[in-house]
Amino acid sequence: MLGQTYSRVEIVVVDDGSTDETPSIAQGFGDRVRVVRQDNLGANAARNHGVRLAGGAYVAFLDADDAWLPEKLARQVAVLEENPEAGAVHCDSLRVDPGGRPLPESNRKPKQSKNNWVFDEFFKHNLSVILTSTVLIRKACFDIVGPLDETGEVVDDHDFFLRLAWHYSIHYIPEPLVRYRVVQRSLSRQDAVRRVEQHKAVIERAIAAHPEHFAGKTTELLDRWQRFSRWAGVLLYYNGHAREARRYLQSALPLGGQVWLYYAASWLPQSLRHLIRRVHSSASTTRR
Repeated sequence: MLGQTYSRVEIVVVDDGSTDETPSIAQGFGDRVRVVRQDNLGANAARNHGVRLAGGAYVAFLDADDAWLPEKLARQVAVLEENPEAGAVHCDSLRVDPGGRPLPESNRKPKQSKNNWVFDEFFKHNLSVILTSTVLIRKACFDIVGPLDETGEVVDDHDFFLRLAWHYSIHYIPEPLVRYRVVQRSLSRQDAVRRVEQHKAVIERAIAAHPEHFAGKTTELLDRWQRFSRWAGVLLYYNGHAREARRYLQSALPLGGQVWLYYAASWLPQSLRHLIRRVHSSASTTRR
């Protein structure tokens, strides 16, 4: 962050109850870095705390695992200054492993297809389009949109960026200005259930908040719920919840393709399902 070509930067490090050397390392940079501590309340609580303390017109987040390229802030500030109606701008990211080595991108798609009002586009996704480390937001937007949701334990920031996209246009720089470190974290069985429940709640809140917008969009909503059910069914299947997975997959059967295979596999005995997953995992490793 200190290496940014945009020099008018206020750096606030929110230490979310860490037990390592984070506070002393951050304080070692002197007056250039402000360090505050809070109990271990979660990433979004730390971000909200930082937003409240920030004195600038723009707010950006940098998670501990990620890194900004030197021109990231300068490029994004320029976009917001040229587009005063925009509430935020995000960028693409380069996926790297824990050692910082680039990872191959598979089936790479643009993070955003257009620069404008993208609520409907964001609503179609099961996961947030925007990584928190890639975004720059006008601080004034938080007065209208509200803070990031602090209640979700395993859900991403999809809810916040949907709210932001409803009120403001969002721009996108289709270049990787952030190194996003991919760390393999396995979901527990219960985490998978909570993730599905929380993503379902995000969809339901968005629909309930804008009934006039969704009125008459029966086909679009059916497609949204089917694609959510496909995602939820596959996630639950791979985390050992065959019965719950089957319920979601059954709703997604009109989508065809592999949904039928997962649905059929969900009826198999547990021992056979485990064998199939081990074979699939081994085959995937071999292909890599």
